[in-house]
Amino acid sequence: MHSRTKENKKILNVFIVVMSLFLLLSQLQFLSPIDKVTAAVTDAEGFDAPTYQSIHKGDMYSTGNVNLGIKATEAQKKTALYSDITSIYGTAPNGYIRELIDVDDDPMTTNSSKAYIPVPEDAEVEWAGLYWSSTRYELTQQQYVAPIKFTTPIGKSFQVKPSNTYYGSGLLYGFGIDGTYYSNYADVTKLLQSSNSKGGSYTVANIPYPNTGDAYAKGKYSFAGWYMLVITKDKSKTRKAFTVYDGGLKRATGSGEKEFTVKNFLASKTGDLDPKVSVFAVQGDRYWQGDKLFVHTDNTWKEVTDKLNPTGNIFNSTISEYEEHMRDKYPGTFNPDYKNNLGIDADLIRLPAGYIKPEQKEIRLKAATSGDDYVLNTLAFAVNATAPELVIDKEVIDAKEKYDPGDEVTYRLQVKNIEPNSSSVDTKIEDILDSRLEFVPNSVKIISGPNTGNQTEQVDYDAKTRKLTIRIGEGANATKGGIYTDKTPETTIEFKAKLKGEKVETEIPNIAVVQGIDELTGSQVEANDSNKVVVKVLPEREEKPGKLVATKLAKDINGGTLKVGDKLEYTIHTKNSVPDSLLKSVKITDKLPEGVEYVPNTLKINGKEQTDVEDEDHAHIKDGTIYAHLGDLKGEEEKAITFEVVVKPEMANKKIKNIAIVETDSSKDKEKPEVETPVDPLSGQLESKKEIIGIKQEKFHVNDEFEYQIKVRNKVENGLIKDMRLTDKLPGGIEYIAGSMKLNGKRMTDAVDEDEGSYEGNTIKVNFGDVLDTEERTVTFKVKVTQDALKTKEIENIAVIEGKTPDNEDLPPQKPNVKTNVEAREPTVRKKVSDADEKEVEKATLQSVGEEFTWHVNYNFGNDVMNLEKVVLQDDLEDVLTVLQVRLVNSDGEEIEVIPQIDEQLKKVSIELPKQDGNYNYLANQSYTMHIKSTLNANVSADILTKYKENNGIPNKAELLFDQKKSISNEVFVVPPTLGKFEIEKVDANDENLKLEGAVFEVISKDGNTVCTLTTDKNGLATSTPLIIGKYTLKEVQAPKGYMLMREPVEIEVKSGMDSQKIRIVNKKSEFVIPETGGIGTIIYYAIGGILMLVTLFLFVRKRNNER
Repeated sequence: MHSRTKENKKILNVFIVVMSLFLLLSQLQFLSPIDKVTAAVTDAEGFDAPTYQSIHKGDMYSTGNVNLGIKATEAQKKTALYSDITSIYGTAPNGYIRELIDVDDDPMTTNSSKAYIPVPEDAEVEWAGLYWSSTRYELTQQQYVAPIKFTTPIGKSFQVKPSNTYYGSGLLYGFGIDGTYYSNYADVTKLLQSSNSKGGSYTVANIPYPNTGDAYAKGKYSFAGWYMLVITKDKSKTRKAFTVYDGGLKRATGSGEKEFTVKNFLASKTGDLDPKVSVFAVQGDRYWQGDKLFVHTDNTWKEVTDKLNPTGNIFNSTISEYEEHMRDKYPGTFNPDYKNNLGIDADLIRLPAGYIKPEQKEIRLKAATSGDDYVLNTLAFAVNATAPELVIDKEVIDAKEKYDPGDEVTYRLQVKNIEPNSSSVDTKIEDILDSRLEFVPNSVKIISGPNTGNQTEQVDYDAKTRKLTIRIGEGANATKGGIYTDKTPETTIEFKAKLKGEKVETEIPNIAVVQGIDELTGSQVEANDSNKVVVKVLPEREEKPGKLVATKLAKDINGGTLKVGDKLEYTIHTKNSVPDSLLKSVKITDKLPEGVEYVPNTLKINGKEQTDVEDEDHAHIKDGTIYAHLGDLKGEEEKAITFEVVVKPEMANKKIKNIAIVETDSSKDKEKPEVETPVDPLSGQLESKKEIIGIKQEKFHVNDEFEYQIKVRNKVENGLIKDMRLTDKLPGGIEYIAGSMKLNGKRMTDAVDEDEGSYEGNTIKVNFGDVLDTEERTVTFKVKVTQDALKTKEIENIAVIEGKTPDNEDLPPQKPNVKTNVEAREPTVRKKVSDADEKEVEKATLQSVGEEFTWHVNYNFGNDVMNLEKVVLQDDLEDVLTVLQVRLVNSDGEEIEVIPQIDEQLKKVSIELPKQDGNYNYLANQSYTMHIKSTLNANVSADILTKYKENNGIPNKAELLFDQKKSISNEVFVVPPTLGKFEIEKVDANDENLKLEGAVFEVISKDGNTVCTLTTDKNGLATSTPLIIGKYTLKEVQAPKGYMLMREPVEIEVKSGMDSQKIRIVNKKSEFVIPETGGIGTIIYYAIGGILMLVTLFLFVRKRNNER
């Protein structure tokens, strides 16, 4: 039993916890403002900044009613609810049980009341604010910010949530049941405007009110009601400054006075302000008095009162308009229609003059109480004001009765400021286009007024919202509107829009708005609408698919064939070839080809000039491309675009191919019309140069050959030279070398045949034909200098280069020339030498004394020989040489019979050439060679040869004598054979270390001559002079003192080389010394010596005979 009880308690505890959590979560969900509450909820008192403010022509209207009544008899109600304000008995609501008022016959509403507002039908609702207020007794925030039901006079209902909520507590003596309150505000402007609701009776239902506890108890002060304030635009009214403030400013019984200031107030600078104030307050009642509202002016506090809101009891539960109960002023329009509205005050009061001053920027106020609790919720002021009045008029230019879909309409707007001494800044026009209007870009023009002309900077168009904004006035720019005073000239503006059709005939309205900011107050100027203009649009036709046809033409404006620098006009025709059809948005794009340049300001569409820049017209050029927007093309409609270009030089002799692209939104297919125009070549220009190539010399001689080179070209790129040709008539003094003519290195025949060149009549001719390129053409040919050239000593060769223009006119000829100097060829003498192993060199080295060698003297006589009297060839040889033979041959090697003169003593060879026919002309340009065979003299000494060898050899030069003029050859040498030496060492036979001084030896050549004598020195040494290589005899002619002469001579051989050969000779005292060279004795040497002496004598005698 005990366990069961324990188990039941456990189950009970769990159930309690779960239910508690459920209730807590439910309450949290109910209280949560995250998703449900969107109002700005505050316990501040408010009235710190305007909720609404504007200056415009119009007026201010207010109304309201109560939603919480009393349970009473009809007699009690008559006393409590319908008595005059002076009657206070039985009027306090705490004397009754409370009940909600519900008049709308809607079972879904808990409370409702109806009130009238007298907004004129001709006025427009500019702003409307709806306020409702009650106690917060036992209400959650979620509950007192719940939406109310708002119904317009035409029966249109809306659920309205508050956008601002002021709440508080602290009211005394049961006011608000527990001293609490809330006041909600919602902007209902759009609801009235959208439902076209103006004057009439409005119903407010479901004002949040508690339904528990003392909500309806007798003895408690409670309230629930609403207030609506409407500000209109009405041109029939004066211009006013409207400023609305709201909040939740409470005054509890005995709390005394509360000063507060409303700021950012607007008022006119001068004049009668005719001030009005509309007040919404709650919980004030008729019975309890002492509630007051003051305005501070002229350094004093002045109370706000009127007949129905008397001194000391302004908040007395009346709903009034200018000292009249609204239920009496507009009978039958309120339900309920109490005079005592049980804690709801909604009064429109005209303030006395002076309460508010001109140019006042803020208002000091004081809320006071001494015996009544109340909450001030709304203060709205209206005072006369001076501000710019911008008026705008709208019309359609060249209006038609009805328009076709796709037509363009031109709208004209006219704006001015008609208010004297006023100025609007940041002035602009806004025009929200109907969805059936398509704004034409760049179509806005200011026809008159500030900033006249086509405008792009001052215009914005938002395609999404279809809002066109035009900033106007003096100084308007890309970001801000300008200044508009009453003296600013009227601005006239035009813009275009394309009409869109529908299946049925339609009417498209349009209204523009002008607005700005008052320069003095900084407040928004009343936005004035223009008059409404309407255009009628015919139904869209079911049109056939169109077909795009496009052609392109090109015409030389200068006429004739197209040349570089000519203007070329392009025309692009496009046509819709299908009747009763439509091609939408036809566009042409033409990217200009290379080689042409657009001529500015030549764009036209159907003959109408277009600007080059992208603006409101239909064509422009950008980055070398033409763009044209031709709009829609109806059936069989045709449009054309033309423009001009200039042909650039690089297009000479080429074709200009231009392709355009024509397209339409009605088809994916594109037309690509093209035209190709040939351009004539430019007129070429001749350029030429002539020179001699291959030889670099300043003067030429007869029989010289050289080569002319002539370079010819057309120096104009893309230029044409017709029939380009070269003619070169050779002057006297040269003759053409047959077969030497070439063109660009390729040989040409001399005959007139198929190739380009020919030689005829002493004239070179080359035909190049028509030349379009700039490549060089090189002509070469060879010539030979003739004897006639010596007459003038100069050859001038002039070529002539000719050609024609493309129009067959002769070009100025080119005459390149070359001057060549010619002189007589001077005679020359050239000498060479040959020996046994060297042929025709300038230095020959002999290998032996007896070696023969030949001098070769070449004589070139030149060509200046006509006037010579004597020509002598001669060669003066050195004395050490012997002439063996002299021969003279011509250039062909043929021997010429002449008798050379040889002077044996002077060693000179000379040949005097004979004349033929009394002159030497036969020698012109001839060459003879004289060959002189020679050898060294047999008795030449080594000393002489040594001197020659030391001086580079035996020299020789030959000479040519033209009369007294001598030409000398180059110098050539014959180097003597190499010499040798030997050394004698004389020693004692018994002691080799004993060197013998004073021994004298004779060195005897093979012909018996003593060539040198040697005497040993203290070292027993003696060295020979340089000797011709060969065998010699060494004979001692004086022995050293105390020693015997060497009995027999010693034969030695001197070999090549100057390094001494050593010979040791030993002697004994008083005995013959036998040389250590291995001799054969003295007898043989005596015999040989005798024979040599006889031979020498014979040769001497013979030589003497020859000399004689």
